[in-house]
Amino acid sequence: MEHAFSDNRNQHPDRCLVWGGYGWGNTGDDLTLAIALQDLRKGYGPHVTLLTPRSDHTGAAHPGVPLVGAPWDLPRGKFEQWLWHMADRAASHGRKDASAARWYRLALRFHRARPADGNWHEAFASASVLHLVGGGYLTDVFNLRYMLRPLHVARAMKLPIRTSPLGIGPFSDPGAGRGVARALQGAEVVVRDEVSLRFCQLHGLNVEERPDDGFRLREVVGPGVCADRDQGARRSIGVCIFSQFSDRWSPMVENWWVNCLRSLVLAFPRWCIEGFCFHTDRDMDFRMTRDLFSRAGLDANAVRPPDPDYRAAVASLRNFSAIVSTRFHAVVAASVFEIPCVAVAVNDYYEIKMRSAARHSRSPLSLLNPTQASPDAVIQHLQQALGGNAPVQHPSA
Repeated sequence: MEHAFSDNRNQHPDRCLVWGGYGWGNTGDDLTLAIALQDLRKGYGPHVTLLTPRSDHTGAAHPGVPLVGAPWDLPRGKFEQWLWHMADRAASHGRKDASAARWYRLALRFHRARPADGNWHEAFASASVLHLVGGGYLTDVFNLRYMLRPLHVARAMKLPIRTSPLGIGPFSDPGAGRGVARALQGAEVVVRDEVSLRFCQLHGLNVEERPDDGFRLREVVGPGVCADRDQGARRSIGVCIFSQFSDRWSPMVENWWVNCLRSLVLAFPRWCIEGFCFHTDRDMDFRMTRDLFSRAGLDANAVRPPDPDYRAAVASLRNFSAIVSTRFHAVVAASVFEIPCVAVAVNDYYEIKMRSAARHSRSPLSLLNPTQASPDAVIQHLQQALGGNAPVQHPSA
């Protein structure tokens, strides 16, 4: 079985393997992946391969890039599953990399790749680097075992790891944070916010800070996106609402949004209030925004359906005069387009993200938490940013 680990890097000394939080329909993840691919092609040419959990989605969003199925859903037999479990456990909780590496190499010996998804362990063996695309996926808000396995395999195979600007944490479990720090030991880490920077410094990681790659969206979405807005178009406010994976989302927060939407209508009676989505899954932004529009007495059909093309989704924001968003990369796009924006964060995870956007914003940006601020604060910020003089009116409950 030793042939499964033959080192092919002499054949392909400049081959890059890419991993990140993309593949699930998030517009921001596809945007940052596109920017990373642009950068990586300058150094690796066509020798860039994407690990992806969803080859259908990733292939449609980024055509022409070689795809390989990601290494967590492939094991079939119970013994092989147990080997992967032991390897992941050793990598997350063990004190020595050598122990985890032995378990991963043993698991690889019993691995059988799905032909349709490509041979991912051969992709690791032939690569010269594993590159992590930017995003906020290294947190126990999500499944860390899922996200960290490619890093552990790379370390087991002595593959260097580099990153685009990441958000790391926060962690509800300190042990999860230590596990992420172990996975990034020796890596060239780039982060996008001060909290992530302090985390890396605390754990002795090689780190630098840069703005999120979304601030470079002009490089990948096309020159037409940056054209001036049609001055004759009816003024509009774009609103994107979703739960932000928060256990703090509650009927009280939903009522806050209902009152916020009603206040927008009263404060800007001649403006369009439109909903938009930054995720292709209709059960996320689209469903929630439509539901709250209906509850506020607005037309649910004023919520635009998700756009599967991340470039078109980003470009659509250019037509808004102002934006109220729970999606981080919509806030980033508003900054790039110099559109006044209210960023809404209901938990620590999103507050850290939104604060990093505010640090680099080129337009008026206010950060609000529905559990702490009145909906009137949204109106006050937009009136000040837009130069409007409409009085704040309080909708009836």
